[in-house]
Amino acid sequence: MIVLTLVGTSSLLAQFTPGNSSLDIPADGRSTAMGESFVALRGNSSAMLFNPAGLASLRGVHVAYGHRGNDWMSVLNSQHQNFSMAAETPFFSVGVFYKRLDLESEFRDEFGDIELFKLGNRSYGVSLAHSLADCFDIGATFKTFNWSFDFASVESNSPFLFDIGLLHTFDLSEQGILNSALSLGVALQNFGEDLKTPPEALAGGYRHVLPRALRTGFSYSYEPAQPSEMDLAPFGILITGEYRAILGDRYEYYRDFWGFGGEVVIFEIVSGRIGGFVSPWNGLYGKRGEVALRYGVGLSLPFQKLGIKTPLTLRADYSAIPLPKDFGLDDEPPLNTFSFVLSYNEDLF
Repeated sequence: MIVLTLVGTSSLLAQFTPGNSSLDIPADGRSTAMGESFVALRGNSSAMLFNPAGLASLRGVHVAYGHRGNDWMSVLNSQHQNFSMAAETPFFSVGVFYKRLDLESEFRDEFGDIELFKLGNRSYGVSLAHSLADCFDIGATFKTFNWSFDFASVESNSPFLFDIGLLHTFDLSEQGILNSALSLGVALQNFGEDLKTPPEALAGGYRHVLPRALRTGFSYSYEPAQPSEMDLAPFGILITGEYRAILGDRYEYYRDFWGFGGEVVIFEIVSGRIGGFVSPWNGLYGKRGEVALRYGVGLSLPFQKLGIKTPLTLRADYSAIPLPKDFGLDDEPPLNTFSFVLSYNEDLF
């Protein structure tokens, strides 16, 4: 029993590693395929995960669900999930979200009996964003985070945290020829109180400064201009890039994350994506300092442009993260992420 508890506790504390909790992992098929590099993407309903300022230019209402598998060995059942909603109001855009990581595994205790332990953490909060000008957006997220370890009946506090982000967009469009824009974004994440466990848990209690991050990057979009808003653009291109630094001396060795991605959209319906992710340590997402490639596809149904009289759009996205060969998992399938977004694309006010 002691061995099992130590194994479970070690796995629990490993969740605090940057990039390995519901605070950090996006369960969004589009952004995952593009290297999680969406800090500078404007009008993005999943912006709460990267930079709340990206919500500012949204129209209408958007509801999303995402699932990201984390089952990299047969005895492990682990998954990330994300539920979110974003909408415009007369004063600002608002978003709410609930993210969770669940991990369940079986181990044998010292008597040979199979024991089950469950770990989990949760993030939930609200984001507000506003356009100060046609090209400058600002946003903030207020959230909380906690974890629980069912086997040892341990649960943390729920510290109050906040993010803040800025987004500046340069409109490069040429009237009647092309729609194009370059955006630059920056965000600070996870600032606030420390995570704690009660004194009777985990050898006298535990206090942890959650990984505070600086994210900065760009996005560039291009598509030919169409005579009418109801016409489908024959193609579109999106390129994104991001650098994420984990702040503080504690994370000096594994501070720097890089992500980049590209997307090609055909007639605003079918999308193909590829991206890369560079992690500062060896693990599921690649070897330290080396680019780990990802890929994905998307299907969008803008009903009004397809002749159906409704302003709804339904989008489904899928991405795959191949496991590194040096991890001893050559025969394992890639980790999969899928998400769905239902959007009502007309002004509410």
